[in-house]
Amino acid sequence: MVLIEGISVVIRGGAFNSMSQGSWETFLASAPRYIWADDEIAARSFLTLEEARTFIVEFHAQGLAESDVARVTLPRNIMMEPEKESDWLELGRVTLSVGFVDVARLVGSTDRRIFTPLNWIYAEALSDRVARAAGIANAAVQSRSVH
Repeated sequence: MVLIEGISVVIRGGAFNSMSQGSWETFLASAPRYIWADDEIAARSFLTLEEARTFIVEFHAQGLAESDVARVTLPRNIMMEPEKESDWLELGRVTLSVGFVDVARLVGSTDRRIFTPLNWIYAEALSDRVARAAGIANAAVQSRSVH
């Protein structure tokens, strides 16, 4: 599972094998610190939709298929780029001892670990600000698959 905050772009790991630059392992080894990943998907968050679109265009130019990239915007809206629903990505909300976080995972994944950006701290994160603004503390775990 990967953390989802703001406008996030999620890329399916298996898609990298068809890219001109190489494999999933190559991508993870060369990925900048602002990209985080589990063993199946990678994510990056943006503050603006334009930044997210530019990031997606760069990956498409390297041979990544549109169907292997999903854009997730909070609150709770998932769409493919451009505006197609995802059948491979599942969204959920996980309760931590300090509050909740929104996450994404590959449909059918059983991995319960949550991967975040390097040096991510809940108290400084968008997730904490959203929870406080909504008056939500320790929300129940909610999950839904988007088909």
